[in-house]
Amino acid sequence: MELVFRVSPEVRANELQAYCIGGPAHSPHVAAQLRLQPGERRVLALVLADGRHRIRSPELPGVLELDVATEHAFSRADVVIGARLRAVAPSPAGEDARLALEVSESVRLASGAQTLGLRNELDREVTLRVERTASRSDALTAAHAWSIPKFRELFPSETLESGRLVAVGQMSFLVLRVLDHLSLIESRGDMVALAETVRAFDRLQAVAERHQGRLASSGLDTAIAAFERPEDGSRAALALLEALTDERLVSCSLALHRGPAVTTRIDERMAYYGRTLVRALELSTSAPPRRLVVSSAAIGGEAARIEQVAGFSAALHPAPLLGPAEWCLHVEATSRGGSPTGNALPPAASRATR
Repeated sequence: MELVFRVSPEVRANELQAYCIGGPAHSPHVAAQLRLQPGERRVLALVLADGRHRIRSPELPGVLELDVATEHAFSRADVVIGARLRAVAPSPAGEDARLALEVSESVRLASGAQTLGLRNELDREVTLRVERTASRSDALTAAHAWSIPKFRELFPSETLESGRLVAVGQMSFLVLRVLDHLSLIESRGDMVALAETVRAFDRLQAVAERHQGRLASSGLDTAIAAFERPEDGSRAALALLEALTDERLVSCSLALHRGPAVTTRIDERMAYYGRTLVRALELSTSAPPRRLVVSSAAIGGEAARIEQVAGFSAALHPAPLLGPAEWCLHVEATSRGGSPTGNALPPAASRATR
């Protein structure tokens, strides 16, 4: 995906034209590029700086990672180009690094001068690139930009192709589930049950927006809010849990989980998908009424700090839904004196992530 910023037409007129991106000046991250004919062998001499690099081909799936550092012993790696690029490992004989088709490790090369032995086993020409891998911790990808509600509000025409999945990194999902929804409908009637359910969903949306999140989806008896930063999800969860002590609200349970997610566009709206979201929904089914279940991934090593927040109590429980060794935190609002909306967690909790 490509994200392009250009001056607003309200400032000055601008043209959107096609341009060639094949020149070296447009690709400073490319250390080397070459083409291999079917069956051709080449030796490529490089002088790569310490850090992360990668070998890739536009015609093949997969990426071969290179790790250049002074502590690595080998300065040569032999790469065989087959149906796909695969990871490599040092040869058992202790010689230079060789291709090991089924090992998922990066190639480790020594600092200074390096050599790549390349062999194309395909029956067609292949283009290979050796690229420098810059740190992405402060990079804004197109997928990340599109996942930001304000971006979609300001640029509604800039959107994904319907049905295309895009990874958006680590996300926290807060699930609100209305408990015993059928009994609510039977006892209160359709109209009243719907109004009470919507009121609970509105409370989730309001809390999420106050904590840099957004209402991702809502259904018959569940609503889901999404947060980029773990501390925002934690603070929103405690703020909503405090709100649920209001007996006028329908009985609900809460669950907070964090992990990788993907997103897509369905019927002009953004939708999340993936294992993390499924696990969050499963956790919400195990939460007692007016309680919050927080996974270890969502709170990390800061579980004890939850108990420092006035008006809440917490206890550790096993979480077999997440795995045999996983745990979760069951949190209960013990009074209405707490004020998590202002400072739900002590400052150190803002560093909790996984």
